[in-house]
Amino acid sequence: VRSEDGVYPFSRGILIRQLVTAGVDLDPAMDLARDIRSWLREMGVDEVKDDRVENMVDRRLLQRHGAAYARRYRFTNFLKQANAPVIILLGGATGTGKSSLATHLAYRLGIRSVTSTDMIRETMRTVLPPEIVPGLHDHSFRGMLQGGQVLSNPRERVLAGYQQQVAQVAVGIRAVIRRTIRENTHMIIEGTHLRPPWHQYLPPNSGAVIAGFILAVPEEKRHRA
Repeated sequence: VRSEDGVYPFSRGILIRQLVTAGVDLDPAMDLARDIRSWLREMGVDEVKDDRVENMVDRRLLQRHGAAYARRYRFTNFLKQANAPVIILLGGATGTGKSSLATHLAYRLGIRSVTSTDMIRETMRTVLPPEIVPGLHDHSFRGMLQGGQVLSNPRERVLAGYQQQVAQVAVGIRAVIRRTIRENTHMIIEGTHLRPPWHQYLPPNSGAVIAGFILAVPEEKRHRA
């Protein structure tokens, strides 16, 4: 199979991983990968372009499983060929599965750079002492308010402290994204400090593609568990 990077052997294993990423169950994915290998052999040629293979997989996915599976398969290939960096943001409260999803997405989509807003916040703490930004050094949902703000409602205090820390950590998030764009690499960032609108984290006219998601566990009992 010839791609822009050179010539490499056709791999059923890689194709199966892409199909599973698109949502196809393992057994049908293995069957489709075997069919593609047989199709390549029947062509009787030593070399074929990668886009021709991808188009055939796309068509057979569409026939057997429907448009949603074919669209997700095309997305995995888009990431391989994208000229612009793709930034995926995963926000949500503690315990909603952000880290687990980030790890799975990185493996499935072949994204090598994954970081958390907790790591970004910890880095910022080393250069910004608590005397200057006390809220940055507190718990995400117990942030100390600066500027003498007094709120009698405990819920409002928690929300205001959180909003303040979100704004502070956003400075570090933007810096990490700027570097990612300079290096033209894809990245996943997860953490409680991420919130829409997502374009607030992008520098103007960056050309990067950004997609953000908020994860939630609606049932409080399950969330606590």
